[in-house]
Amino acid sequence: MRNCGRVDPPWVLLADQDQTARSALALMLSTHGIASLEAENGTQAIQIIDQQPLDAALVDLSTPRMDGLAILEHCRTRHPDLPVIVVTDSDVSVGLNFLEAGAFDFLNKPIVRGELVVRIRRAILHHHQAGYHDRLLKEAAGVTQHERLVAHSSQMRHVLERARSVASFDVNVLVTGETGTGKEEVSRVVHRAGRRAEGTFLAINCGALPEQLIERELFGHEKGSFTDAKTSQMGMFEAATGGTILLDEIGELSLHAQSRLLRVIEAKEVTRIGANKPTSVDVRIIAATHKDLERMVEAGAFRQDLYYRLNVFHIHVPPLRERPDDIAPLMERAALDFCRRNDMPIPEIDNSVIRQALGHNWPGNVRELFHVIERSLVLSGGRRLLNLDLGSPLGPHSTTAPMPSQLNAELPLREAIDSLLEELERQYIIDVLEKNDGRIGRAAEHAGIHRKSLYNKMKKYGLSAKQ
Repeated sequence: MRNCGRVDPPWVLLADQDQTARSALALMLSTHGIASLEAENGTQAIQIIDQQPLDAALVDLSTPRMDGLAILEHCRTRHPDLPVIVVTDSDVSVGLNFLEAGAFDFLNKPIVRGELVVRIRRAILHHHQAGYHDRLLKEAAGVTQHERLVAHSSQMRHVLERARSVASFDVNVLVTGETGTGKEEVSRVVHRAGRRAEGTFLAINCGALPEQLIERELFGHEKGSFTDAKTSQMGMFEAATGGTILLDEIGELSLHAQSRLLRVIEAKEVTRIGANKPTSVDVRIIAATHKDLERMVEAGAFRQDLYYRLNVFHIHVPPLRERPDDIAPLMERAALDFCRRNDMPIPEIDNSVIRQALGHNWPGNVRELFHVIERSLVLSGGRRLLNLDLGSPLGPHSTTAPMPSQLNAELPLREAIDSLLEELERQYIIDVLEKNDGRIGRAAEHAGIHRKSLYNKMKKYGLSAKQ
């Protein structure tokens, strides 16, 4: 029985009426770090499957008191995530029928022991990956487009500790860091963890609007205060009362706008453009910037008194290149976010892709990583991610391979890519089968995919082994 008090090895069910064969298989698997439970008939097999957490099952089709097909059907309906490998002494066509019935794989007798270990390990890996994807899907229910913050590294855990420690205090916060590091996400943590969490969170990029427009947005205006002011409008400070306002890229504010902002902080009131009297506001201010404000103060480009008012509590977000432990989890989060928005299954990310990402400098930080993952998933057609497109799609040094001329420009991008990839995949399967004389096992090994996957693709495209 499994020991729940420690970390277990993978467990496999061996269902075979031949006790000598079961014992030999169990001994062999144990030398490879795989534990097993044995069943001499179908009834015992079903009981074990229903009662014990398993990673895979090896089922002989001649098992008495309930044949292997009945066990397979039970697993398909009651335990669909459990990979079942069937053992048969029939020809390959029978094994293929069991693949279609839901088996993960099949083996012909006599069993080649080295091949058995490889097949079982593949089944175990498949089971673990299925569980991992289930966990991601459950996690997705609570993920929003703003929750891109990952804190696996010690540096980001420290950032989160500082964000949560200041959250309960009603003081202004200055968040610094390079562009794309996640300053807005950190600011949202401060907002959500504090007493203003039920209030509004508003963010404005101070560098994205001209001076006159930024003041209208922040402070509001009265009707008739300028040519197009046909109605009165409250500013963001009024709208965020009771909540939090994030002034992103605060270093881009003009000195005039800085003076008006200082008045808001000191008096806790704003005066709309064209108004004669101020309006009280109650708002927490979080300022964010990628610039060195202290140097700007020295250069006379930023007000010293405003700097001190904003920098009551400082949080610095380190660049992604200084926290490599966050890269793989961020890639998973980016893939999850992209697949949720596009109603796609979550693809597997190859280990070589993670190594590729770890070797990149990420000058654009988390924002660049998300864009790279999205672009790479588009180019992969949403399938297993085997390569990162790290080049800028608009730059002169782009590493993106040109798409073939057969890409149908009449279709939306995703449909066009899917259509082209299906054509290429179908032709590839035809060529691989021909190269391997129609032998499915050898063709699958040549293609680097599981035999059941190759069979499913052949069925999808209406191909036969003799085609």
